[in-house]
Amino acid sequence: MPVPELMDELIELIRDDAEAIGCLDEIVRCREIFARGTSAHHQLRVYQDAIEKGAEQHEALCQVVDYLIEETAKGL
Repeated sequence: MPVPELMDELIELIRDDAEAIGCLDEIVRCREIFARGTSAHHQLRVYQDAIEKGAEQHEALCQVVDYLIEETAKGL
């Protein structure tokens, strides 16, 4: 069974409890993570893109760090 489908089943199983303690929105957000990928997926993409464009390993890693700084600063 694909993980997103399994997550949907799990959400339905815990829905009442999650609503009772006020965290249903956070639980449902797991679907979004599966749809767009995790931070690790994004970091790997930034690294691979940099390497494909000719960056050396160190430079590609610096681009990942820049990406992390930019993402962390969003919404501050």
